[in-house]
Amino acid sequence: MRELKKQVLGGLGLLLIATAQGQTLSRIQGGTLTVGYRENAMPFSYNVPGQRDPVGLSIDLCRAVAQGLKQELKLANLNVRFVPVAANDAEKAVNSGKIDLECATSTDTRARRDNVNFSHHIFFAGVQMMTRVNAGIKDWPDINKRTVSFTQGTTAKAVMSQHKLTKGLAYKTLDAKDQAESFTHLNSGKADAWALGNVLLVGIRAQDRNPRAWEIVGEPLSVEPYALMIRKGDADFQRAVNKELSRIFVTGEYQKIYERWFQSPIPPRNVNLKLEPGLLLRAQMRNPKSAIAD
Repeated sequence: MRELKKQVLGGLGLLLIATAQGQTLSRIQGGTLTVGYRENAMPFSYNVPGQRDPVGLSIDLCRAVAQGLKQELKLANLNVRFVPVAANDAEKAVNSGKIDLECATSTDTRARRDNVNFSHHIFFAGVQMMTRVNAGIKDWPDINKRTVSFTQGTTAKAVMSQHKLTKGLAYKTLDAKDQAESFTHLNSGKADAWALGNVLLVGIRAQDRNPRAWEIVGEPLSVEPYALMIRKGDADFQRAVNKELSRIFVTGEYQKIYERWFQSPIPPRNVNLKLEPGLLLRAQMRNPKSAIAD
């Protein structure tokens, strides 16, 4: 009886996986692709006052992917519906079917691959920290016996707990539900530093009313490959998304999108981040892939 139960459960698992595969492609043939986005992950995915839909590099990429899927599936129309999703809810939102694709700043990690699938990488960041210029924090050892804010659903806390430069430090942690709350921790003095992907910190600092009050410090502790998040087991949809991303990269379309968000004035304050693409991103433009380092 126990062996029969195992066989039944195993067969059910295979059936669920088979059902998941192709599920998204079948659903979007109805004419709508539901995209999850982050409300304040500038310049990748964020809201602008007065605009209905979010903007950013990740949003532009997903709009381009949607156009490619529309042509691939020979659809008369494919609407993109945007749903705000917090970082710590992204995996659940994808796997439950609340969204078809998450287009934000999720880092592709081996641990996360146990729960979800990822597209080809769309950007590479690294964990650093932002602090006040006069806080006396210039490198990681300076946070010893200080308080660090972490945004829930991001990888910064795990990276810092494992890295040789930080795992032995006696810093206090202060969790925040989103980036806005982390910045409030920093602004109010509840936290001495905020650890996050450096490119996000650059965007946050640039949009502040007094950007010169903040500095981004510390050796980058990691390579954070950002990718679009896809439902676990939905291999057909993953292949379709990667096919479109490959086209976007190798045709130069990604370069134009990058220039729009990193080398041009962006809303809402028309700040130019003036960031050149790094070596890893340049290599990705030539040969898009989704391999992660050991």
